[in-house]
Amino acid sequence: MLGGFAIVLSVAIALTAGGAVGSVLPLFAGAFAMFALGALDDELHFGAATKLVAQTVIGLVIVYLAPAVALTGVPIVDELIALGWVVGITNAFNLLDNMDGLSSGIAAIAGSFYLVILLEGGPTPLAAAIAAFTGATLGFLIYNFQPAKIFMGDSGSLFLGSFLAGAALFAAPGATSQLAPIATVPLLILLIPIFDTAFVTVTRRMSGRPAMVGGRDHLSHRLVRLGMPERLAVLGLYALAALGGLIGFSLLRVDDGFSTIVLGAYLILLASIGLVLGHVEAHAEVADQSQAPLVGELAYRKRVYEVLLDVALLTLAYYAAFRVRFQGPEFAHFIGYLVAGFPVVLGCQLSGLALAGKYRQEWRTFGSAELLTLLKGIFFGVAGSVLAILYLYRFEGFSRTVFALDAAFLAFLLIGSRVAITSVDDYLRRQRQRGDRVLIYGAGRGGTVLLRELLENSAHNLAPIGFLDDNPARRRVRIEGLEVLGALEDLPSLIESHRPVEVLVSIAGLDRARLGALSTICRKHGLRARVMRFALEELGPVPHVRHDSQAS
Repeated sequence: MLGGFAIVLSVAIALTAGGAVGSVLPLFAGAFAMFALGALDDELHFGAATKLVAQTVIGLVIVYLAPAVALTGVPIVDELIALGWVVGITNAFNLLDNMDGLSSGIAAIAGSFYLVILLEGGPTPLAAAIAAFTGATLGFLIYNFQPAKIFMGDSGSLFLGSFLAGAALFAAPGATSQLAPIATVPLLILLIPIFDTAFVTVTRRMSGRPAMVGGRDHLSHRLVRLGMPERLAVLGLYALAALGGLIGFSLLRVDDGFSTIVLGAYLILLASIGLVLGHVEAHAEVADQSQAPLVGELAYRKRVYEVLLDVALLTLAYYAAFRVRFQGPEFAHFIGYLVAGFPVVLGCQLSGLALAGKYRQEWRTFGSAELLTLLKGIFFGVAGSVLAILYLYRFEGFSRTVFALDAAFLAFLLIGSRVAITSVDDYLRRQRQRGDRVLIYGAGRGGTVLLRELLENSAHNLAPIGFLDDNPARRRVRIEGLEVLGALEDLPSLIESHRPVEVLVSIAGLDRARLGALSTICRKHGLRARVMRFALEELGPVPHVRHDSQAS
């Protein structure tokens, strides 16, 4: 648990050697006080209320030492916001320290974005402090990434959170953008720890558990419970943190209209992740991963979630179309038309998707039928929107280009989201597979039925790895995420490369010659072969079951 000591000592040595420690002493002193509190907590194990009071006192000192924050123009309100920021981010990193390399990796990513933004104004003592912090955190991460050899304890996590929160306050006077210093940019850079904290707080409150008591119900734990390996779950959260940082950085460099579109897509992604993971049980006593719903299964069972996602994507596409068509002052002039037409457009486009049959489809696959449904729904929705706007407003103030762009953006978002969800589900199905590796001979309807049964029923203890099929047109086709690997003649080479232990025949009425060839190959290589049968049995007499009340 001495990793926190190593991080703090490394930062102190680097700042002293670089001659910057005096200039950033207030920032380092505040973070060091949080570190000392964490070190004492590691040893004495304070209660949640005691820790929160101590953090608030230290946070008040950091806010007092930092430059004044000007968000609302009311000093006392701004200082309370700054205090909440310091205490909140400090606790966010403390809660995020729940998996090897997670808290330190997110801190290193955040520090890197802080450093890039600060260096745009030239080398400063604060930039030197952030560089020392980021380097120390990366050095620690080498030994903390899974499998971890050392841990940071509360001392390290409280130091990381308070240092990053304080650095945002100390950077505020040098910022050149009104959005940048203490609001949007640091918020986006640190959005993943904030999101994780908000997520566990809400889910614990909903289940009647204390928010500040530790547990294995964070985003990372639920991703593992969903079927991801621990390393991939951590790397996925790294990617989300880096994406947030890039969007925050883009607010300083790119037109705010484009940044708003990307930010909207990012927030939709986070909300979708939170919604899915909120339905994943993460407690240790629940061990069967197959009980965790896949993303597509959740959308299929609860159509309201699918509709909410579509509403968000339709809104984003419509706004993006206006933003791309009208630039600068033009957008401000036409925003009234955007607002006026939005309810009509949204209603028509949702109706178009429903009319095309989108909300009657299963979410297991994405093929030509699903693609055609989405394209029909987009056509019906956009055409209906144009006719409705023409009838209601005579198209005055509206642009035909906007609706053409809207259709293009809708196609990209709806098709992209469907492909992404299907791909994630396919990956999770493969991760959840347990048992003997098997090949399925026959990639037709029977093969699909057999595959679904094996994937959904763990009692078979069989893990499908691919299909065999003698139809050349099916070669390399993917069914439920599994590829058609070759024909029966390719089986010997597939046995060498994929190491199956069994072949399951799903083709009804397969000719005797093919069955004989399959049997010969399997015997030669020591494989088992079985044929799927379908049978209906007549229901006989059912013994009457007597309840206790009847027996008494």
